[in-house]
Amino acid sequence: MATFDARPSGFTQLTTMADWENFLSTVGVADGIDGANSFVPSFDVPGRNIVIGAGQATVRGQLWRCDANVPTAIPAASAQNRIDRLVLRLNRGATSGPTVVQPVVITGTPSGSPVEPPYTRTLAGLWDLPVCSWLSTSAGALSTLTDERQYAGLNIANNGTPWTVSPHTQDPTYLKIQQGNSAPVFVNQNGFLVPAMPGSSPPVPETWHQFTLINGWAATSANVYHYRKNIENWLEIIAYLNYGASVTNANIASIPSGWRPPVQHVITCAGTAGVPAGATPICAVTSGGTLFSAGGLTITTAGSLNCVGKIPLFSVP
Repeated sequence: MATFDARPSGFTQLTTMADWENFLSTVGVADGIDGANSFVPSFDVPGRNIVIGAGQATVRGQLWRCDANVPTAIPAASAQNRIDRLVLRLNRGATSGPTVVQPVVITGTPSGSPVEPPYTRTLAGLWDLPVCSWLSTSAGALSTLTDERQYAGLNIANNGTPWTVSPHTQDPTYLKIQQGNSAPVFVNQNGFLVPAMPGSSPPVPETWHQFTLINGWAATSANVYHYRKNIENWLEIIAYLNYGASVTNANIASIPSGWRPPVQHVITCAGTAGVPAGATPICAVTSGGTLFSAGGLTITTAGSLNCVGKIPLFSVP
């Protein structure tokens, strides 16, 4: 058994990187920038740089600041489009002061349908704080700059999945409550804290949305085929659907960005026909937003499928 003397005190000081990281984690201080005017991102197109303005931030107990614009080089164009990302990266194994925390570009994978590259968060090595992302086209253009800055805030709960609360980047009169890697926004509606509709600016309260059904799938006479994000940051689905000879594909609908889970999840459903013996029909939602029928359902046999359930929209790094 080992104990560690209280610090800081007249006898023992907070002297190591681990001391400060543990101290701020214990008191519930979350990583982030100190305000909307810190690290405002922009392009330096002639120099092919991503630029952040003056500001300061904390990353796992480390304070990093700059008093003027800081450019970071963007790698040359690839044969296909890609999405690149700028992060403030803490390197716990750094061998010099300037490399403990510094801006780093994470280069995305070139693709016909590019996706944003993940950032890195480990307990002993690298820890990234996202700043922004953008599209780097194969022709060399830079576009679609997306602000991903996070405000420093307080962890308000920690039951396996930490939550932090801070002002909304575009409008500080709204709250941003973050769980894991996601950053849902909450607004006041008639005295209650409710989730905001993803992508709305300024934020407006979330509501039920109707799926756009594809591949011959149709609603039952109940005419209920909806989804929404709830206050717990879960995707709720209520869909009563008909299938049959007109259905050409197991894909039912495409869910927009903002309502998509970070990894594929399934929902147990009920089917009235075309269900093999011993099988349970299920629906799944992919990280790309595709809602599809799975579990062996014979979708060309006329019947109905009741898909009711919820899946998490968050992940914990």
